[in-house]
Amino acid sequence: MEPKEPKPPKISKVTLGELTTPDHRDVLDGDMREGERYVRADFTDRDLDAASFTGCEFDQVQLMGANLRGAHFTGGRWSDVDAPVLRGPRSSWRRMIIARSRIGSAELYESNWRDVTITDSKLGYLNLRGSEWRDVIISDCGIDELDLNDATVTRLAFRNCQVGTLGLNGAKLTDVDLRGADLATINGLAGIAGATISDLQLMRMGPLLARHLQLNVIDD
Repeated sequence: MEPKEPKPPKISKVTLGELTTPDHRDVLDGDMREGERYVRADFTDRDLDAASFTGCEFDQVQLMGANLRGAHFTGGRWSDVDAPVLRGPRSSWRRMIIARSRIGSAELYESNWRDVTITDSKLGYLNLRGSEWRDVIISDCGIDELDLNDATVTRLAFRNCQVGTLGLNGAKLTDVDLRGADLATINGLAGIAGATISDLQLMRMGPLLARHLQLNVIDD
């Protein structure tokens, strides 16, 4: 039986309408913001718990230590965002683009991502444990550690990415295309079921598979 190509992510075009530029200091936790553009705004250590941003653009924004717990981002764009420490557990991301951004340590566990593109970005440790990802593309990115332990991932594709450590303990993968990721280490190899890899990746995973299966490998 010929192997089937994984179904590609379904990505929508994000079109922003006419945007206003408010004073970012007026944005509070629980706010519902729509059609706004934040340029070089500093949200360092700001409490944006459960805030909602629809059709908004974050351009050259500082998010160091900002609290985005339970925040909602819909139909918007992040460009050149700097977040050495990002706290957004149980947040929601739909029809979003994240481009040319630097995110260090990100606590995004139990978050929900759907129809999201991440491109040209440097990502450190992404804690996405227990999250649900559907229709996500990650392209031209360097990722130190991607923690998808206990996550449910459907239609995820990597393109020209470097990934240091990929955590898959308890993960459930469907139509996940890893061929565009240069993977250094995989933790929780059993969780890779449902993914698509290349011949070269399979060869490189040989030692990991041997350890996982407790194979005794002896050179001839």
